[in-house]
Amino acid sequence: MGKRSQGREIAILALFSQFVCEAESSVWKDTLDFIQAELFPVPEVRQDVVFQPDPADAAADLIDEADTNEDEVGSVLIPQRFSESEPLNGPPVDPAETPQDSLDESVVEVSVLQDDELSDLKESLDFAAELCEAVSAKISVLDPMIQKHLQKWDLKRIGVMEKTILRLAAYELLETRQIAPEVVIAEAVKLSLEYCQDNSHKFINGVLASLLLEIRPTDSSATQVFDFGSYDEE
Repeated sequence: MGKRSQGREIAILALFSQFVCEAESSVWKDTLDFIQAELFPVPEVRQDVVFQPDPADAAADLIDEADTNEDEVGSVLIPQRFSESEPLNGPPVDPAETPQDSLDESVVEVSVLQDDELSDLKESLDFAAELCEAVSAKISVLDPMIQKHLQKWDLKRIGVMEKTILRLAAYELLETRQIAPEVVIAEAVKLSLEYCQDNSHKFINGVLASLLLEIRPTDSSATQVFDFGSYDEE
């Protein structure tokens, strides 16, 4: 899933939380904050498990070790120091070939991959926030435009999720000319297949195609017939 597609999906879920309770405040922000907190939890720092050695205890341990060495010279209790290139068992090995080095390289590779994925997800969240902000601010403009293309339907009586998807797509058709209209409508259809009742995607497809003819009458793509029937099989 692309970053914009993921952003749209997050946006409709956040906007739905606001529209379902008909709130005028920015409820969507609370929803986005919740989603972000779930995706990027802040690790809890437990101070109680952090070991802080006491210098006095460390000195006492050294004295005890010295006493032990005097009594048991040659025993396994004598502390010994080994270089990193000389393991306790087996012959010296090349540090570049140790399993630990291979493990460290793997961790770095995984970390980079995860950072890229997290970066994409953060971009999707940012895009979702932009959409939520813009759609919420233009409800008074978007709703009358949508209503004109509902024929015998009343916008107030259609499902909240259908209404949310229509508002989001109408905003993109109206304001984001850099995105191809067929992409906007296709995304709306896919979202309705995922979150709305049966056949809602056909209703949304028809409304948006009609709306596009009003918004972009000179756009060559506006005269095309949008047929997303293949999505019925998904």
